[in-house]
Amino acid sequence: MKSPFSSNTPSDFSISSSSLTPEEQPEVNLVPLLDSLFLLLFVLLLIVAQSKSRSSIHLDLPQASQATPMDSDFSTLSLDGSGHYHFGKNKTQNLVDLKTTLLSLQNENKKLLFQADANLPYKKIIETLDQFKLWGLTKIALETNLNKTIVKKTK
Repeated sequence: MKSPFSSNTPSDFSISSSSLTPEEQPEVNLVPLLDSLFLLLFVLLLIVAQSKSRSSIHLDLPQASQATPMDSDFSTLSLDGSGHYHFGKNKTQNLVDLKTTLLSLQNENKKLLFQADANLPYKKIIETLDQFKLWGLTKIALETNLNKTIVKKTK
């Protein structure tokens, strides 16, 4: 009888490959490894796509190359950097307060010149133009000048 402390030879615990039949040969299954690799690749692609979609888009807005004189039948509506609308001597935070005045311009066949501060968020300008569209205002001109900051002083 062997002592439990006696040294064991490798032949006691290992099975030689020659003693196994082809049905008993161990197989290396690559499917779980490939699944893990594809999952890792998919997650990395999602992370890269999310990081690219969150980056801001730099816009180079055009400037007029030649200035043409404006017609005198324009009325000017300005939007300053603090979000206040200026129309003549009226100053308001809410565009709805100027609705009747702006609609009367349309009826008088006058055009509206819309100016916005260069430092104003683009979203505010689009919201104003959307409101004009909802009211049916169609004769609107936009003044584009990237270097202009609108500061209106009311007396």
